[in-house]
Amino acid sequence: MRRENSTFNAAFVSYEGSKLYNNDYYGCAELDKFACYVVADGVHSGDVESESAKIAVQAAIAAFHERPSIKKGALKRYVLAAHKALKINKRRRRLQASITVVVTDYQKIRYAWAGNSRFYLYRSGRLLNQSHDHSLSVQMSRRGQLTVDKIAQHEQRNNLARYAGQHRSLNPQVSKKIKLSNGDIFTLLTRGVWERCDSSDMLSVFESAENDPKRVIEDLERLMLDPYPDALDDYSAAVILVDKIYVDPNKGKRLKKILLIVIPILVILIVVIIILLVIRHNNETRRRAMNTAFENAVVYIDNYNHVRAIDELSTSIGLAGELRDDAFRERAETFRAVADAIYSADRHFDSGNFTEAQNVYRTALYLSRYADNAGRPYIERRMTETERFVTVRGLIALGDTLVSVGDLESAGIRYYDAWRTAANIGDIDGREMAISALQNLYSIIDREETRQAREDERRMFEDALIADADAREQESIAREAARRAEDMQEAVEMEATGDRAVAMRDYINAELFYIIARERFASLGETEAVRRIETKQRSLSDTIVQVETQRIIAALYIEEGDRLFDNGHFAEARERFILARNIYTRLNDDIAVASVLARINSSDAQISRLREEDEIRQRELDRQAAEQAIAVYEEEPTEDEAEEYPEPETIEEQADIPIENTTEQNTAGQVSAPAEASTSHAAERRSLTESRNLNS
Repeated sequence: MRRENSTFNAAFVSYEGSKLYNNDYYGCAELDKFACYVVADGVHSGDVESESAKIAVQAAIAAFHERPSIKKGALKRYVLAAHKALKINKRRRRLQASITVVVTDYQKIRYAWAGNSRFYLYRSGRLLNQSHDHSLSVQMSRRGQLTVDKIAQHEQRNNLARYAGQHRSLNPQVSKKIKLSNGDIFTLLTRGVWERCDSSDMLSVFESAENDPKRVIEDLERLMLDPYPDALDDYSAAVILVDKIYVDPNKGKRLKKILLIVIPILVILIVVIIILLVIRHNNETRRRAMNTAFENAVVYIDNYNHVRAIDELSTSIGLAGELRDDAFRERAETFRAVADAIYSADRHFDSGNFTEAQNVYRTALYLSRYADNAGRPYIERRMTETERFVTVRGLIALGDTLVSVGDLESAGIRYYDAWRTAANIGDIDGREMAISALQNLYSIIDREETRQAREDERRMFEDALIADADAREQESIAREAARRAEDMQEAVEMEATGDRAVAMRDYINAELFYIIARERFASLGETEAVRRIETKQRSLSDTIVQVETQRIIAALYIEEGDRLFDNGHFAEARERFILARNIYTRLNDDIAVASVLARINSSDAQISRLREEDEIRQRELDRQAAEQAIAVYEEEPTEDEAEEYPEPETIEEQADIPIENTTEQNTAGQVSAPAEASTSHAAERRSLTESRNLNS
């Protein structure tokens, strides 16, 4: 239906010009729904016969018949079919051709090309569209190095970047669809035409066309031949006049049907996009609120307001669940676990349950390690306070136990220690409990003895208690001084041990010793010593970073050396391994040095193997050259050669005879074996040379 209701008039010419052979070819196929026009120009000149263009056109037309279409992928497939056919059919010489494929559905047109065969589309007396050659001349024109009117005669016009039959894979260029109009003219030209006729001359020919493509062809030939050129390359031209394009009678109905389908889809897409935007906005709002709540919670934890921190973290966790941000939710839950533990421990502390508070504080301290140490200073301070309060209750409980067994004197001592400790830490409840226990103790003593005796005994007992307390206090002071001296000695020894570890490059143990020494000095209040240790720790951290950096560099050298070794560059690989070995040697890493030495030995073995192979090849090359020279001397000379070069009478005269270059006498493709072998092993000799330089 399309072909019958449209009019496309085509004519073509293909001539060898002044050459011996015509290496151009044109073909077309007009089907009911599509038409295909193909022109190809063999890369070889007309002095040598080549079937490249014919094979390419036939392969493209066959591919079109198999699956006719105007789609971009289809045209690309037609050109690639021609490219594949040329590569399959090559015999003694490679088959190569420039090709242009044009497909129309009688309403629109699309073309694909590779090389410098051209397509032109004219409408209403002007050039509407054209292809651009894949040549170096066109590239120079695009860079501003060559004007467009000079391309046809430029020496690089046939230096092509793309063409069918090239050695590498082909990526043909495909145009967009172009809507045709009645009266359009499109033409396919090979190099022999556009080298002789520029676009303005061809435009004048097409303007004078009267719906007769044959006349256009004749005018084109006349335009080429009028200057009577001395040499004329083979040329081909195809002209198609579009008198009438196909008009689809169902176009309006089809458009209405398309709109009925497309409009609801667009409405649905718009609604979906709006919903997605709203969801995205809500998610962003939730995320900002989530982050704000989390940041507020961290501030509240630092300010010891754990109730508000728990509320903010609960809000943040809920928003993270709505956003399905599991990582953030887990992090917020860790912070909330810390805040819950601190709050629970504070409640136990305030209620006087110090033992349970101490256990919960330990749990909070453990959890804070996984929450960026949130609340750690507060937890440690409260743990210290709790431990003292527990000590007071423990002394009172011990005194009660001693009272139950009848050891009133020891019980009184424990009660007194509890009272003094409670007074020192400000434990009002503990102090009252200790006083009450002492009073209860005194009551027990009063009931056992007479009032006066009890008074004397109590007084004596109190004096004894006071004396014992003073003695204990003096003993405690002495023990404290001894402990301080012992801690100072231990801190100094730890610092010295860390210095020795640094000198031995044992940085991990050195860091551990410095940490212990700093803690000891800090507990002793030695500020200067703490600053000195911190300075050493900073220096040690810098040294560790430098060592790790050196290890990374060595690992990179090894990795690069392994890659060079796998690719056969043994000398360069050996150089990388030596660099890595030097680094590990400076770091005293014997294991790594041994591993790198194994790689160096492997590289040396491969280099030695290549050196031996190169020496064997060189001896073989020398032997072949000698045999070839002897063969030349042993050939029987002609009479002219005998006259020009008389046979020498002595061996000394033979040594003065020049040896002709036999390589120049070989035909094309017959290169001497020594030259070929020398070329093939040049890379290996360079590798050996690098290895010798490296060894030296």
